[in-house]
Amino acid sequence: SIEKFWQSKPLRSGDIAVVSGLVGARKYNGSRGIILAESKPDQNGNKRQPVRLFNFNGKVLEVKVGNLKPSQDLTDWALPEYKGTILELLKDPRKQVIADEDNCGMFAEKLWAEMAEKGPAHPLTIDDDLNLRQAITGAEGRKFYWLAMDAIGHHLLVEKCNGSYRMYQASVQVGDFGYSAKQWCFGDMRKKPAWIKWGGGKLLSDKEVNDMLDLVVRWQKLMDVVLKDVLLDAVPGLNQEAIPYLQKGGPSSAADNLGDMVTDAIEHIVKWTDPLFQRIGPEGCTCIGLDPITGRVESGFSVVSVLIGTPANGEHIFTIPAKLYNQCDDLNREMTGEFFSPATFLLMLNSGVWWRARRISGSAVGFSLRAMDMDLRMSEEEGKVRAEEMEQRAIDAAYAAGAR
Repeated sequence: SIEKFWQSKPLRSGDIAVVSGLVGARKYNGSRGIILAESKPDQNGNKRQPVRLFNFNGKVLEVKVGNLKPSQDLTDWALPEYKGTILELLKDPRKQVIADEDNCGMFAEKLWAEMAEKGPAHPLTIDDDLNLRQAITGAEGRKFYWLAMDAIGHHLLVEKCNGSYRMYQASVQVGDFGYSAKQWCFGDMRKKPAWIKWGGGKLLSDKEVNDMLDLVVRWQKLMDVVLKDVLLDAVPGLNQEAIPYLQKGGPSSAADNLGDMVTDAIEHIVKWTDPLFQRIGPEGCTCIGLDPITGRVESGFSVVSVLIGTPANGEHIFTIPAKLYNQCDDLNREMTGEFFSPATFLLMLNSGVWWRARRISGSAVGFSLRAMDMDLRMSEEEGKVRAEEMEQRAIDAAYAAGAR
């Protein structure tokens, strides 16, 4: 059985283990942690392995191998097709192209494709206006979720098994900032509160996942404010008559005879933002009023001016109130542990303007949820039937949400 397969294997670096049988330090018994290295003999010849605990503020213990047991991760969380877990996959040298990815969107795409290839697991798109908590925490069975937040340039992956969760993410590395998916799972990033809450491969509770979903909802609400109060007014040549409908959610908010006007306004926004995106790479993005070290608005500045290029010859595109900028930065740090990027304001315009405009499939531009059934023990036929049922429920739910 898969349980016997894992119980018979020695613990390796990156495995999740449970500490047990300690006499002199009994308070650590029952603690779970991640193995940091292979076993080595101590001065008395006893083989020990370093394990970083998920509690006790990440304390590292050198524990005799006899006092370390495989956690339920190696049994309940093992995928039969892999004879392993997603954490095992991210340690596999053959899968380093996934584990070493630091672009959150590319990491999500690669890992999602890897899971789907082990079918019959089928993706499902759900409108983000549905109750995210019910969609994720209320679902039964083995699930895998992809929270695609294109409007703020971030992606989260959530794995669910037996009522517990794991969260995976990455952030583009620039200098001392950012991290790969592998670092998120196996690194030591205790200076980042987001990693302490959700990283390191630890199992998460319903409450901890709900805390993350709260951030997603807060981002949606804050993005609405930024769009309405700042970004839409900054687009040169935008039809002023269309702005109230864009603020309410795109073409779905307009009467039939006004739908074309709103659609034209969206196309106008895209034509303006696309060239700016292309210029950010070679020319850079400068923020006047922002401390380059802390990433916060400098004292004495009431606004942040966002430019493409340098202060000397750059093109001004946005003026963001200091309070709004710091709110965006606060949310980004809480979710990812990293500074907020001003280029995200272009993403908000490019996809966030019409994220409430629903499609037949139930997807939403800007924020969307994809769900995968990871019970790989189903037959191919059972998987197809399950996928069709899930897809139909999503379509029905999207129509119901649109009627509210």
